Amino acid sequence: MFTKKRSPHHIALALFIAAMILITQYMPVRAIPTSIDWGSFNSSGLTTYGVYEADDVTILQTGDLAQLIWAGPNGIIDPPQPDGTTSGDDVILDTSAINNGAPLPPPLQNKGYIPLKTYSFDDQDPKTGGVIYIRAWNASTAASATAYGNSTTSNLTPGGVFNAPRWRMTHTPTAVVISTFNASGQVFSPWLIILITGLLIAVIVASSVIIKRVRIET
Repeated sequence: MFTKKRSPHHIALALFIAAMILITQYMPVRAIPTSIDWGSFNSSGLTTYGVYEADDVTILQTGDLAQLIWAGPNGIIDPPQPDGTTSGDDVILDTSAINNGAPLPPPLQNKGYIPLKTYSFDDQDPKTGGVIYIRAWNASTAASATAYGNSTTSNLTPGGVFNAPRWRMTHTPTAVVISTFNASGQVFSPWLIILITGLLIAVIVASSVIIKRVRIET
């Protein structure tokens, strides 16, 4: 039984296609600026939004701290440090505050609202699509707060809106062990670069052999 021998043309073509697939797959993609609006706010003054104390009756005060947080690659909410920094793989993306007065119109005042705020990022950010949530504290700084509460979760969606429904203070800050996490983007392996370079060299060599054969035959 005979096996059909591959010609140098076929080998060069296969190597070229393989090299192009690897290059296009790992070539950096141009990032597109985008944003998401976040907060807890209702333009009709509904009390189904806003942040409350543990009694679920008393609203948080103007200036009380609110943090937009990415829940990290594992998508799980980790407890904060008493100073307001995150633990585990969670990362603070942005901060805002409760506003019960101006410039909100009177019907929207004293609701414990976090007016919607824009957080800017790009669509190639490794956090894009990840789980996010809002953590509110019952003071202007976490260090001076006696309690905090986490909102429901959402996703960091380009062009999206995360308007969290009403929640309350549920936890007392306590010290936890902080683990480090590097939220950098994709890292290219040196072996991948070597492989792509080798394929390109192989394509060049195979092409040179084909050209020489053609010249000899002609």
